[in-house]
Amino acid sequence: MKTIPVSSKYQVVIPKAARKIMGITRTTQAVYIKRVTPDEIILAKAPNTEDWLVSLLESTPKTKTKANERVNKLRDEWK
Repeated sequence: MKTIPVSSKYQVVIPKAARKIMGITRTTQAVYIKRVTPDEIILAKAPNTEDWLVSLLESTPKTKTKANERVNKLRDEWK
């Protein structure tokens, strides 16, 4: 894995190869800190609002999936 410098403002750039693997395709895509230990920081790609809303709208009686269950699932994934 490539070593990445930390700027004077404590910022890092996610390398292109890592962005490609994560599917981060635009600068408006957000990531969140999933876990921090003394030796590592784990980032995860945050779902974009459009994808999240589409997933809620796909909740239909046919699939027996309720919107609040989907919200709870997404919330639990963010913990």
